[in-house]
Amino acid sequence: MALTQFRVYDFNEAYDEFDMGRAKRLGKGGFGKVYLVKHKKTGAWWAAKYQNNSARKVREMHEAEAKFLNALQHDRKKRYIPSLYKYYEKGIHTLLINQYLRGGELFEKINDNTFKLTEDKIIIYTKQMVKALVFIHESRIVHMDIKPQNVMLCDRDSDEIKIIDFGLAKQLTWMRDKQGREFYGAKTGFSGTIGFMAPEVLKCTEATEASDFFSLGAVVFMLVTGGHEPFWEKDDHTGIKNTMKADPWRHFKNRRLNVSEHARDFVSQLLTKHRERRLCGKKCLEHDWIRSDLKHASRYEVDKRGIRSYLVRQRWKKLYKGVVFALKIQKAIGGDLLSRSSGGYDRVDGNSRTRVFETMKTVHIPIKLSY
Repeated sequence: MALTQFRVYDFNEAYDEFDMGRAKRLGKGGFGKVYLVKHKKTGAWWAAKYQNNSARKVREMHEAEAKFLNALQHDRKKRYIPSLYKYYEKGIHTLLINQYLRGGELFEKINDNTFKLTEDKIIIYTKQMVKALVFIHESRIVHMDIKPQNVMLCDRDSDEIKIIDFGLAKQLTWMRDKQGREFYGAKTGFSGTIGFMAPEVLKCTEATEASDFFSLGAVVFMLVTGGHEPFWEKDDHTGIKNTMKADPWRHFKNRRLNVSEHARDFVSQLLTKHRERRLCGKKCLEHDWIRSDLKHASRYEVDKRGIRSYLVRQRWKKLYKGVVFALKIQKAIGGDLLSRSSGGYDRVDGNSRTRVFETMKTVHIPIKLSY
């Protein structure tokens, strides 16, 4: 992985180059916030990922993400990865500015009532995701967090996708297993998103290229089934257990799916528990489903209700995290950040669950539950 041209810029320079006073917040993640900023000279819009954290490890992760993006900029056509502008740093403040993807998340586009999801469309998206992972892995990088939220569209009217968020990415190095076999891998802890993490990552052993393709398999499974997750069910504990042991098709044994057997076979090979037997890399592009030129693809429309349910659940997760954070602040300062409801007193302690709807009103957390 070539990092020779990577440079850290002074944080104050970002204010000289961009109109920070009119920055618009696009979203919030586990380690920071993303803003839409305008370049003063060119007028171009960029996405700025800001992080303010006193923890040294978190700042190092943000810088590492910038380094990985920098290492992937050698693709002149920028087909699979967002363009990196610059990375800024000062004290506990870090700012990573890269390409603004106007199209938003792939699943959000699919969820639109006017969008018809068919197998031929899924093949188009899948082929791009496979090529993106092959490109990333050729640079000896493993992404570690392939999931629907990290698959974005360049423009609203385009089907061109890009893979984002390299915050958990790792460098692949030459390793040797217990049998003495050599392979490219990375030591890993419990890293990623439950429901999309490969079994070997859940075991905290080594991640390989195959680990990303398992995660891709979970995403493609959701596309061909209309949003049903292959492993996550009820809670994270069940999701982990299912990933290790359960058949991803267990709920579809006696249910008709509007996709071909070629699609099911492709997904099944990606979701193989043992990474040595898992379909990955350029071999994916040789599978009958991918190279069929849509001859074997079903022309039926896929029922998208599962995707809608998944997106709503993700919004509620973000809401709940915001509520928990607000409660922690209230407990720390000993004040009334959250007002009591008229129906009684909501006790604040480590194990309590407050009335969510009352909390939504008091902390003004927006959530859209439209279908």
